[in-house]
Amino acid sequence: MAISELAKIRRDVFTEIARLALSGRLKEMPDATKKIIPDGPARYRCCIYKERAIVEERLVLANGGRNGKGEEISAGPVVQILETACNGCSLDKFTVTDACVGCVAHHCKSNCPKDAIMIVQGRAYIDQSRCVECGSCRRACKYGAIIELARPCERACPVQALHVGEGRLATIDYDKCIFCGKCVEGCPFGAAADVSFVGPVCEELYKKEKKLYAILAPSIVGQFGVKVTIDQIKAALKLLGFAGVMEAACGADATVISEGEEFLETVPKSRPFMTTSCCPAFVEAIAKHLPEHQNKVSHTPSPMAFAAKMFKKEDPDGLVVFIGPCIAKKHEATKIEEMDYVLTFEELFAIFHAAQIKPEEVVAEVASLDEASRDGRGFAKAGGVAKAVENYLLERDSGLDIHVIACQGIAECLQTLKDIAAGKIFANLVEGMSCTGGCVGGPGVLNRPQIVGKQVEKLMQDSSLHSPLENTRALEILHDAK
Repeated sequence: MAISELAKIRRDVFTEIARLALSGRLKEMPDATKKIIPDGPARYRCCIYKERAIVEERLVLANGGRNGKGEEISAGPVVQILETACNGCSLDKFTVTDACVGCVAHHCKSNCPKDAIMIVQGRAYIDQSRCVECGSCRRACKYGAIIELARPCERACPVQALHVGEGRLATIDYDKCIFCGKCVEGCPFGAAADVSFVGPVCEELYKKEKKLYAILAPSIVGQFGVKVTIDQIKAALKLLGFAGVMEAACGADATVISEGEEFLETVPKSRPFMTTSCCPAFVEAIAKHLPEHQNKVSHTPSPMAFAAKMFKKEDPDGLVVFIGPCIAKKHEATKIEEMDYVLTFEELFAIFHAAQIKPEEVVAEVASLDEASRDGRGFAKAGGVAKAVENYLLERDSGLDIHVIACQGIAECLQTLKDIAAGKIFANLVEGMSCTGGCVGGPGVLNRPQIVGKQVEKLMQDSSLHSPLENTRALEILHDAK
């Protein structure tokens, strides 16, 4: 998949941090800045000094918010705005186009609450120093001659948590933010960025003081190429130094059973419908934007949480690292006692590159695909979670009345919940996915969702476990949870 210049810089930063941490040389972080931005003419900004200043900030974020001495520099939420990187987009939100015909009514002028509209030589003109960006002029114009230009970061945010503050710099309202990472994807200057744990994870691998365990999200298949098997990725992680690797789909089997039982116990007895809980951005969106429906969210832990519990049971002193396509999982991990770190597939790619490990060249024994069921592996795609729970419920009782709706994108998810509450549609089991296509379309992926989706389907077909109830490891952790 072709990547942008911004993605190349981001991966260069991850690779350099990984290279330094894997060799115990994080104190040399300042030298990495000049390696990434060498002497010479500026390529992206006004000068190489600004380019280096931005890279310095990125290096700190890539090291978990710490400098090379281990001092915390950038403490805060997992999604942040790098002020140095923000271009302060000078777009005027409302602009009069050539479609203005200089009408007699001047509805735009008469409807402006701040007298910011002037008529110059028969044409409307907006005085931006007075404009408060309310949009009254655009709505009033009968010709549609006034257009609204949204800044990319604002347009990308599905919950209007990002706005432009003083000096036209982007600002995140964390009372609204759901940590979905859409602003990270949307900002062409890379000013919206997420905290990365590439440095801390690689440092732990170097020190070897504790064993590290990796949890692989179901959407891992196809990320490093369609010919790279899940067994090769597991083997590559062990070459890197991980003591154990588990598919999150194993935890998903536990989630399926738990959510199925929760549905049977509560719907419709104590609530009219239930939503799934595996997408942290969806859960966060309900909590912050539709709190009246928070009681509809499943109380079941996510697959990541269940898998982490399995590892911690086996080695309480070990460190657990989730590897997936999701930025919101980094925020979810702060609420799970058993979770230590979260990496994206993009960050894992950089770590492999720094360690000179090529998954496609790793020789791995072909293992039987009995670690998780086909339904657990289907969590990677939109509709997969709800389908898995529905299958479980029908396996329990084929006569159950189950009405499923699977939503993609936060706007669609929230609107669906409103429509159900208003009686416009009926459903008693709702799946919500922040990303279009499900986890295969997450912000930290390496390959196209369509390609990965087909690989997920193939892995599901090859799975030797047909039902989560056949997964003894999942059943065991559920028994312990009781």
